[in-house]
Amino acid sequence: MLKSRRNFLKSVSLGAASLSLTGCSSMDRWILGGSEYDSQKVVILGAGLAGLTAAYELKKNQIPFKVYEGSGRIGGRIWTLPDLNISSQFADLGGDIIEAHHQDILNLLTELKLLKTEMSAEVGYSWIDKGKNLSPREKIKEFGKLSSIFHQVSADIYGPGKQILNFQNRELYPKAVKLDEMSVADFFLRLESKWSPWMKPMMTQWVRSHWGTEPVSLSALELVHWMRDSFHVNYKKFYKISGGAGILTQSLFDRIAGVLPDRWVQFDSSLEEIRPQENGSWSLIFKTKKGRQEVLAQQVICALPLHCLTSIRGWESLPLSPSQKVLFQEMGVASQSRLILSFKERFWQEDKVLTEGGSWIWSQPSQALSQAGDKIESGLNAVHGLLQAKVGSLEAEKVGPRSVEDLLAKLKEFYPKASSFEGISAIHNWKTYPWARGGRCFLKPGQFQKFDLDFQKTAAQWKWAGDAYDLAHHGTMNAAVITAKEAVKSLFPTAVPATKI
Repeated sequence: MLKSRRNFLKSVSLGAASLSLTGCSSMDRWILGGSEYDSQKVVILGAGLAGLTAAYELKKNQIPFKVYEGSGRIGGRIWTLPDLNISSQFADLGGDIIEAHHQDILNLLTELKLLKTEMSAEVGYSWIDKGKNLSPREKIKEFGKLSSIFHQVSADIYGPGKQILNFQNRELYPKAVKLDEMSVADFFLRLESKWSPWMKPMMTQWVRSHWGTEPVSLSALELVHWMRDSFHVNYKKFYKISGGAGILTQSLFDRIAGVLPDRWVQFDSSLEEIRPQENGSWSLIFKTKKGRQEVLAQQVICALPLHCLTSIRGWESLPLSPSQKVLFQEMGVASQSRLILSFKERFWQEDKVLTEGGSWIWSQPSQALSQAGDKIESGLNAVHGLLQAKVGSLEAEKVGPRSVEDLLAKLKEFYPKASSFEGISAIHNWKTYPWARGGRCFLKPGQFQKFDLDFQKTAAQWKWAGDAYDLAHHGTMNAAVITAKEAVKSLFPTAVPATKI
């Protein structure tokens, strides 16, 4: 566990290791980043993927920093449960999917020498309803119709290319502005004559699972962009991090923490108040186990979840335009939960949608089912298996022990062998964690046109990093990596990203 490791390292640093470093100022600067004063370090708020990536970029360039994390763990909304069953299988409770075009996070995996598993489902999705299931050929035909509808909509509002509406280009795309002002629910009504009757309930459940909200609360552009850029009719290709997404955040932490982790990352330190100073710096007030702590910061990279930031006293004093503050305060926050169930045998092993990385979408409260963990090679028929249900919106808030029973009962209607459930399950609701307060962010109707791409430039010394701050990859792990690197580059234009540690 992380804390036991930290305690061990602390004892080492107080013993022989600290004696061996005493008086060696050059070695001390190399390990500690050159300064013992937080006011002279870049303060990073949050030890999720964005915060750790920013710290890693700073460490590579020997720039002093200190990370403050409100919880007692690293990773934020990346959380991997290891060794859930006798086959030592794992499940991710949060971020897990890397799209094939998410090049920044793929490059980071390569740099860190971490393995990834390619998932290539011939058909990425199945709609399961009343015991009926379309054949693969029928699925490809129907999903082909669905895909062409959304690609045509994108071409109609943007023309050729993959544009994304924002504050800067809103006058260039008046049709996109109108669609942005429309909810997904209203957009579905306009499509009823163009798609098969089962497509609306399927897409409604997918919206709930993927964005964690009801279609009426989501900008139609969120769905149009996703269908255009990430939905594939057949051979949907994406990646998972071998061993779980937590391998990535742990690898980043190991590289920045070194032999004295407490000098780099301070846990259980929740930000309570932000006070701007006359000289352009910030006084940051943290609540810690030892009481209140004030940190004077000249440079800050804020990698807190957006909906946590806006609950902190004094956040309104941050250098943002009035319209951007309103957008940050009103941006949607997903209600997302996950159910993990372990089975003695993979009764779904003949279903290539699940075994190859796709999802079942159905009308049940569990919404979207998929196989958890790494891809299991064919031929290993006797191995245990994990199924996960990604539940969003109103149903996510109801998830509890009864949800496991209900899911098992419904599964047995389709597969009697679902009785091989071995009594091992996990239930996770992101809203119950005060340092997360929900899942991903999403844009409500009318909010794309208010997203000001220049908000990062409004303050020379306060930068933003996280999945909410990149419009092109909004809500993804790739966005967290992109914005973290951009934040460091903005503070230190001469930083060299290619240098490795």
